[in-house]
Amino acid sequence: MYSIRALRKLYLRAYARGMLGDLSGSQFSAIIALFGTLSVPDPPNEFKSPLAQHTEKGEPRTWWGFILQMVQDKKRVTGILKGCDLYWLMRARASGTFLNGLDVYVGDGGEFFYYHAIARLLNMESQNPV
Repeated sequence: MYSIRALRKLYLRAYARGMLGDLSGSQFSAIIALFGTLSVPDPPNEFKSPLAQHTEKGEPRTWWGFILQMVQDKKRVTGILKGCDLYWLMRARASGTFLNGLDVYVGDGGEFFYYHAIARLLNMESQNPV
């Protein structure tokens, strides 16, 4: 069992030391999905992290701001966001946390235009909140 706060501290320590480039795209996605899974009571199975069962169960908490940071880090480091990353990005955005100019794109599965359009829409809304 691992403390989710300890995992967050490890991530932030890696960020501070410039070591995020050591993470693969799938490792980034696993971390994003873990924190997303812990932020909602019943996530869809296709986006649910199996790692969540190995974390200590504490007070329920949302991690949307941290998820946005990790998505932005993954985009900067790997250049590619997968469908799961985009799902958690949209959930974080829907929570009311703003993207601060995050420009998202994907490079696999032939769904580039669909996800790029969604990401652009999310960016425009964050720059011009209703």
